[in-house]
Amino acid sequence: MYKYTHIKDIDTSPLLNNNIELNNLNPPDINQFCSSNIENKLLSDNKLLSDIYYYWYKGGYWTIILTAILKIATFLYTMFYLIIITTCIDYNVLYKTHNFNKSVNIINGFNSTMGVFLIMVTGLGFIICLISLYKKISELNIVYKICVEYKINVLHDDWNTCLQKIIKNQLLLNGNENIVDYTGEYNKRILKFDNFIIGLYTNVIQIPNINQEIFFLPKLLQWAIYNIIYMVFSDGKISSIENVYMKSVKLKTYFKYVGLMLFITCPFIFIYTCMYVFFKYIQEIKSTPKILSSRQYSNFAKLKFRHFNELPHIFDNRLTKSFVLADEYVSIYTNRWVVILSQFTCFIIGSILGIMTLLLLVDENMLIEGNFLWGKTLIFYMTILGALYSLFSCFNTFNIMDSLYIESLYEKLFNILNINPIYVINHNNNSLQKLHIFKKYYQYTFLLILVDLIGVFFTPFILYFYMTRKSMEIASFFEQYTYNHERLGNICSLSEKTNIDCIQDEMYKSKMKNSFQMNN
Repeated sequence: MYKYTHIKDIDTSPLLNNNIELNNLNPPDINQFCSSNIENKLLSDNKLLSDIYYYWYKGGYWTIILTAILKIATFLYTMFYLIIITTCIDYNVLYKTHNFNKSVNIINGFNSTMGVFLIMVTGLGFIICLISLYKKISELNIVYKICVEYKINVLHDDWNTCLQKIIKNQLLLNGNENIVDYTGEYNKRILKFDNFIIGLYTNVIQIPNINQEIFFLPKLLQWAIYNIIYMVFSDGKISSIENVYMKSVKLKTYFKYVGLMLFITCPFIFIYTCMYVFFKYIQEIKSTPKILSSRQYSNFAKLKFRHFNELPHIFDNRLTKSFVLADEYVSIYTNRWVVILSQFTCFIIGSILGIMTLLLLVDENMLIEGNFLWGKTLIFYMTILGALYSLFSCFNTFNIMDSLYIESLYEKLFNILNINPIYVINHNNNSLQKLHIFKKYYQYTFLLILVDLIGVFFTPFILYFYMTRKSMEIASFFEQYTYNHERLGNICSLSEKTNIDCIQDEMYKSKMKNSFQMNN
């Protein structure tokens, strides 16, 4: 009923050229492309192949450059506001006079100790961003020349078409006119390291489960773990017990140093993150308060639901297709107490808004003039109450559906997700328990934002105390599951399996199933 596949099963067959028969072809010898010439070693250069893919995935040269420039502008804009609200406003004067112009002194704020410090931090961040942009442009120039030479159109060509053009040109450069499509193998090159990360989160790194309701994996922690492990293991050289020990020591040192660095800077990261989240979501919340009750897949779900060798655009598309069914599935059961309280709250708020509307009919000047309650105008309270009404109205319906329909919806959802549910949810659970477990992966947006904010303070401690103890396990995992492919080099051996049940290592399969049960 359920098909657990990998990218080579998902990505290639619908999009292959009609003139190509995979079953009758042998994969090209990638080693033949190795030379000092960039074009001749393209397919054997994992970094260059990854750069071409992400060049296509992000939308091309100018889209990537514009995105990078706007990120720098967002950073500067956010830091400017942070400097203004922390150093340039005299809040005592503002509260007494209610005059914003009298309470602001930009020159004194910039000359204050805190102002100078924040300006220095902004300048340092700006320099780092410029250096990163310069490196990115240098890499993009190489990729751009290749794409122009091979006539790759990132706006109209899908990834398989782009890859086939690369393969065709590489084979013709070497005097071979037989066009061979072996897309899955090249995709493995792009996802070499990501496959190890997927295996690590399944087998070694256990994610805290807060109150059995939400997995605690903030973006900062995920970013730190990924980049630290990449710095240590990107060379792929683990060939002996001594090498494993050296890697674990290096990994442990990195976890400690990064943890200490984040501990020192976490107050500033927290303030910046709060400002960024406020600017990002405030207009959406104002126009659509229901966004607070919307759901999305958590960071941990995006790791757990992803298959080995699955390219990001395919994974994103798979999750996007499931949103409608996922929203319908999680709305099946709603706590009756929540529904009753929400209905009562909506009734109270609606009645107050009705009275305020009648007052406006009597005297329209009350909307923006005069003091209604505690020195605030009527429009202030109507805005707050309107937002609360929209929020509570999301929880004031209760649905009772047939159990057969619920199971059918459950099966349809996991079929679209292309995941065998027994590795996510225990099949012995009843319908309500299955729903409760799925909700841990498909969380409220505001809870995920809260996890990211709180995670700024917890990430240093998790890196320093928990991840350092996992260093040897992580190094041993790379040593145990590194497989030397004759054409691809060192890859994750688990990525060679098309089905989890085909994994020969029973010890690993047992640990994998246990980790799922622990997380559930």
